Amino acid sequence: MIPIKIRCGCGQKYAFDVEPVEGAMGYAVLCPVCGVDGTALANEVIAERLGARPPSAPALRLGREVLSRATLPPMPPNVPSFGRTAGKSGPNIRNKRLVWALSGTVLAAVVLTGGIVFARSAGLGKKPMASGAAVPDGLPHTTAELNAWYVEPPSGQNAAIFVGDAIGALHLANVESSAAPLLGRGKLPPLGGGPLSASVKSSVGALIRSNRDALQFFSQASKCDQSRYPVDFNLGVEATFPHLSKMMGASQLLELAAVLHADASDAKSSIEDLRSAFALANSLGPEPYLSSQSVRARLVVVALAGLEQSANRVCWTPEASAGLFKDLARMEDFDARGEGFTRGVVAERVLTMSLLANPAKFLELLPMLAGDVSAERRQRMMARLQSGKLQAEERFFDQTWGNLIQLRRQPFPERLKGDEMIRQQIAVAAREQLVLAEFLLSGLKIAAREARCVACLRLGLTATALEQFRAAHANRYPASLAELTPGLLGTVPTDPFDGQPLRYQTKSDGYELYSVGPEIKDDLGRSLNGKQEHIKFELVIPPKAKKD
Repeated sequence: MIPIKIRCGCGQKYAFDVEPVEGAMGYAVLCPVCGVDGTALANEVIAERLGARPPSAPALRLGREVLSRATLPPMPPNVPSFGRTAGKSGPNIRNKRLVWALSGTVLAAVVLTGGIVFARSAGLGKKPMASGAAVPDGLPHTTAELNAWYVEPPSGQNAAIFVGDAIGALHLANVESSAAPLLGRGKLPPLGGGPLSASVKSSVGALIRSNRDALQFFSQASKCDQSRYPVDFNLGVEATFPHLSKMMGASQLLELAAVLHADASDAKSSIEDLRSAFALANSLGPEPYLSSQSVRARLVVVALAGLEQSANRVCWTPEASAGLFKDLARMEDFDARGEGFTRGVVAERVLTMSLLANPAKFLELLPMLAGDVSAERRQRMMARLQSGKLQAEERFFDQTWGNLIQLRRQPFPERLKGDEMIRQQIAVAAREQLVLAEFLLSGLKIAAREARCVACLRLGLTATALEQFRAAHANRYPASLAELTPGLLGTVPTDPFDGQPLRYQTKSDGYELYSVGPEIKDDLGRSLNGKQEHIKFELVIPPKAKKD
């Protein structure tokens, strides 16, 4: 066995032991926090220990021939709607056009086990699905149908192509030892704490110059409304997602570019960097895979942190921020309806049911659980798979998903009840000794993760509206968010965690804006600073407009 230690681009460290297969990993490993593929890094460690050359990472297969379709197929009328209930959801933007190139409502689930993401699928419907049967719901039921459902946009309109070019042009080598914040050893000053230090400015400037081509490609990607990465779902649970591995570093680079431009009082360039950062996250929206949706949610947090830094450093004009406002409105609507995570649920059903129908393949994948599942539990799972009697497991899993889907039809905060229901069903599965269902359900507590993403988007949207209000009201922020309606926002944005209006209070010349978060505790918020667990947006000292 070879001990493996990996440091992901998101900063997470994880470790495990592995027995190499022909000098390399015998299965995929992914970060337990952001889900980014760490297989290539693990192979490098193995090669170093064995004194051999590591196998090359899978190429980003851009430009592959896929049936071209401009939009995703519409969801059939018998599929439950996950839309909002009038008056209960987020901001209704005045005159906004929220026609998204993605139709379909989805929610994904994957179990994270000691740094390994184990892809599974879920049954979807009101009634339990018999083993091997396909409910006529108009959704994919095979890997081939799933692959075709993840459609290829028309030529020139696929954001993933430009993101792939950008990732290929990234130059982030040795950045960890530099004075650049986020990616290196440097630190951003506290909000309102003054300009960047000379060393930080120099390091970030050099980093931006060396990544000029990549940044240009990211900008091109932001102009595309549709996206399809080269994932071959025909491979089922063995499909690879190499595009995820560099996205966190790319997002942090875009945040640094936005901060550097804001520090130089270049509001227009800073906002364009932010639009690219949010567009990078947005490019994963139609991908029917939980890891992709989890990464997307983390990229939203990073982009919001960049927005907070920019708003504290440079005065935005309504003209410059209009595009960003529209981007955020569209993304908020997409996530409030559960679109991104729900696409994963469709894939989860396909992948899990195909896996349960092939116990031999399931047995092959059991070694990847060694670091997280007890030997006793692993033996019970093995015995169940060897028995071939999985009908009770399938029925329980599918019935639980039917219940979850009903809860998913609700707007936030009612949708959060899905997490508690999954916890209860896991306990029932344990009592009934349905060891596979117990394991497969353990990664489906995702409503709080989704709510956090929605909260971040509403903070960003509201903060952008506040800047537009200030520009039109003699450098003054409103006393309450109600003053933003109906001119900028149709309704006051609500907190997805408790359904109350987002907390807002003026503070000196600035303001604090925050969500109570998953703890449902109003503790006056906590600083965002790019960390996922903190959902507060603060403007300390409003920057002054440049004089002509």
